[in-house]
Amino acid sequence: MEFRKVEPGFADMARLDNLNREAFPPGEYVETEYLLERAGQGYFDFWALYDTPGFIGFMVVVPHGDLAYLSFFAIEAGLRSQGYGSAALQELPRIYPAYKQLVDIEMTDEKAGNNLQRVHRRGFYLRNGYRPTGQFLSYFGGSFEMLIKGGSFELEAYKRLVASLNVPEFKPVYFTKEDFS
Repeated sequence: MEFRKVEPGFADMARLDNLNREAFPPGEYVETEYLLERAGQGYFDFWALYDTPGFIGFMVVVPHGDLAYLSFFAIEAGLRSQGYGSAALQELPRIYPAYKQLVDIEMTDEKAGNNLQRVHRRGFYLRNGYRPTGQFLSYFGGSFEMLIKGGSFELEAYKRLVASLNVPEFKPVYFTKEDFS
């Protein structure tokens, strides 16, 4: 598995852009050009993923404090469920050795049309060593569960990470399941 920085002039930009459009629903999709611009400004790392078949996907990682927050992650549709996603996640600690790995995923919800996909996604991260933090958040109309690998979760550290992104419209609301008991 090889990680290559995505920068202006990136050779597989059309493939990456097509994958970005296919992999994320409208409420979660962010224009590839915007991601490229923000990565160039140092807000996060934009990685293209390569393996034997060539370009296989991409990820956006926000390193901040002791967290490496996996903000976007997508594998080419025809290559999913073949171990490439797991291989990429196993490489993250090598690239970010002093960081805890953090991701947020759509909460499972029996009423959601894509609940089976959500259940599978959660299982994927759990199989790859992530564990529930007990912390949830909502933003842009969706509710998400925070998962972590490599240490304990500290909400204040995550809030500092969010503030570092300097995206005024990103205002997550934080909650735990106990908040609704």
